[in-house]
Amino acid sequence: METVHQLRVSMPDIEPVVWRRIHLYSRTPLSGLHAVMQVAMGWDDSHLYEFGAQWETYGHNGREPSAYTVAQMLPEVGSGAGYVYDFGDHWVHHLTVEKIHRPAPNTHYPRCSADRRACPPEDCGGPLGYERTLRAIRACKGPRYRELREWGLHKYNPAYFDRDEVNRQLSDDPKACRYQLPAPWQREVFDLSSYRYPGAPAPTGQGVDHPPPGRRATPLRPSPPPKRSTR
Repeated sequence: METVHQLRVSMPDIEPVVWRRIHLYSRTPLSGLHAVMQVAMGWDDSHLYEFGAQWETYGHNGREPSAYTVAQMLPEVGSGAGYVYDFGDHWVHHLTVEKIHRPAPNTHYPRCSADRRACPPEDCGGPLGYERTLRAIRACKGPRYRELREWGLHKYNPAYFDRDEVNRQLSDDPKACRYQLPAPWQREVFDLSSYRYPGAPAPTGQGVDHPPPGRRATPLRPSPPPKRSTR
């Protein structure tokens, strides 16, 4: 039976808290969840990311996120996970399963159904840099404000969020979707159990870039002997 996960995504290191309520199919791969969160929060998807739940990590330096689903990482109501985006600025997000329900008729998934406040500007320096950014915008002066003017961020409004635009981007409309179709949340989960990366150990323990036992590597062709003088 097809089910939908209703997730609350919040950024606990920012006051007032920035949060979203998103709905997506439980079978969505974690790479798709990442893409949905990028659109729903307002990020640019220009940095590395990682999920963490139940003593496992998925993403950078973790398990392959395309091989695991939302339901596998968050199996029941009340389950939680962490999500870090941009290891430089270190934006921390908390994910909590609020409901697992059947798809509503005539409703497109994924979608955002509730929200509060705008996402911080990309590359603004993490939570502390975000606070400096807000102070500079309120003051309308100083070196930080001049930097924001150069970057076009001096009119940033931390209270504004356009949910309709987000849901338009999450729709099937190719013109609205920032990802090449199929979008990551529309891709099937794939099985990596039989896949070996180049250079990984073979089942026998022999390196895959070495010839297997009993078979000699192809020798190099010897150079032709020098021609003898006919004199």
